Amino acid sequence: MQKKSWYIFFATFSLLTWICSNTFSSPVYAQQETCDGLPATIIGTNGNDTIAGTSGPDVIVGLGGNDTISGMGGNDVICAGGGNDTVYGESETGTPTFIPGTDDRIFGEGGSDLLIGDFRTLNIPLGVAAVSSTDYIDGGEGADTIAGGFIDATNTVIGGTDLGSGNDTLLGGEGNDIIYGWGRNFSIGVVGSITLDDGNTTISGGEGSDTIYGDVENLSILVGSFITNGWRDTIDGGSGNDTIYGDVKIGNHNITPVGTGNNDNINGGVGTDNGDAGPGIDTCTNMESIMNCEL
Repeated sequence: MQKKSWYIFFATFSLLTWICSNTFSSPVYAQQETCDGLPATIIGTNGNDTIAGTSGPDVIVGLGGNDTISGMGGNDVICAGGGNDTVYGESETGTPTFIPGTDDRIFGEGGSDLLIGDFRTLNIPLGVAAVSSTDYIDGGEGADTIAGGFIDATNTVIGGTDLGSGNDTLLGGEGNDIIYGWGRNFSIGVVGSITLDDGNTTISGGEGSDTIYGDVENLSILVGSFITNGWRDTIDGGSGNDTIYGDVKIGNHNITPVGTGNNDNINGGVGTDNGDAGPGIDTCTNMESIMNCEL
C-alpha cells in the first residue's frame, strides 16, 4: 500500500512540473501583442516604462502608462499605447556628422503624446550632415505634438551643410494637435550656406483645431543663407479651426527657394482657417485668411 501511494505522488509531482515549465517558458500574453499587424519584439508594461530598441528593426508595444520609447537604429514600428507617451524614432539626442535614414512607423494611440520621427535634440557640430528618413506618424486620439524630424536642432558649420530628403506622412488624428513637418526650432550659425534637398511631407490635421507648420516654426540664421530645393508640402487641416504655416513661421525671410522648392499645396478643410503659405508658388484652398499664397 505504501508503495502504491508513493507511485501516485511521484506521478502527480511530475505532472505539476511539466505544467509549470510549459506555462512560464511560453507566455501567452506576449504572443498576443502586435503593432500595425506585426508581432511585437519588445513589450512594455501597464506602468511608466523607459524602452529602448536595438540597432535592427524592432516592433515595440508600450501598453499602458506614460512611456518613453526610443526606437534607436533600424526601421521600427512603434505603438505607444494608452497614456501620455514620448516616442523618438531614433533617440532623444543625436550628435552625428552623418545621419543615416531610417523609415519608422509610429502610432500614438490614446493620450496626449509627443511623437518625433528622429531626434528630440539634434546637434551637428561640424561637417556635412545628411538626413534621409521617411517616417509615418499617426497621433491617434488626444492632443498630440508631432514632429517629422526633431524638436530642437542647433548647427554651427564652417563651409556649409547639406540636409537630405525625408518624405514623411504625419497624421494628427483626433484632438487639438501641434504638427511640425520637419522640426520646431532650427538655429544655424554658419559660414557658407545650408542646402536642403527634396523633402515632400504630407500632413493631415484630422479632427480638432490644429496648429500646423509645414516645415519649421522658428528658423534662426546668424551668418550665410538657407537654400531649399525641397519643402514641397501637402497640408490638409481637416475639421476644426486650424492655423497653418506652409514653411516657416519666424525667420523665413532668409530662405531662397530654387526650382520647385517650397511650392506647397494647402487645404484648410472645414472650419475657419488662417495662416501663412511662406516662400514659393503655393496653392491654397478653403483658407479664410492666408498670406503669401499665389494660387
